[in-house]
Amino acid sequence: MINIKRISDGTDTAGAFVDEEDALLATDTSKTDTSYPILPEGIMDMEIVSVTKVEAKLKEGQTKPGKNLEIKMKTTVAKIPYGGQGDEIQAGFPVTTYISLTESEKYTKSGIEKSLASFTQSIDRTAAGVLPLDQWAGRMAQVKVSYKKESGGFPPGNNFRFVPLKATS
Repeated sequence: MINIKRISDGTDTAGAFVDEEDALLATDTSKTDTSYPILPEGIMDMEIVSVTKVEAKLKEGQTKPGKNLEIKMKTTVAKIPYGGQGDEIQAGFPVTTYISLTESEKYTKSGIEKSLASFTQSIDRTAAGVLPLDQWAGRMAQVKVSYKKESGGFPPGNNFRFVPLKATS
């Protein structure tokens, strides 16, 4: 238990004891930086946490939503510098990327197959397919990280692309 002196709306709570979670809830968040760390560009190994098939958001002109393969990963490098101010991302930092499973005019079945092959081959050159999805958890993938500019009201961030492992002779 900790003693909270003042909460963000100015209410005096001197002498009132609340738990640590209440202390966090009473924090003035108006000046808290909510930007997401941006990983440096390059190729890095990431551990696959989970792979699931999820429904995509309904896009304009669609009558039913598409499907995506949602791939949750985490960084494995102990400390990754970012932001240029001595900030570091610790190992285990979570990232998520998606592979669309829905064809469109610009994204054909062949394009989907190439994206899925890049994913599986970034982990295991001999993988015959993506199913079962739970086989990927805990495995390492080779991922190309690139910078994504601010767009459409979304802040800058990262793009993630799977890099097939080189064939061994």
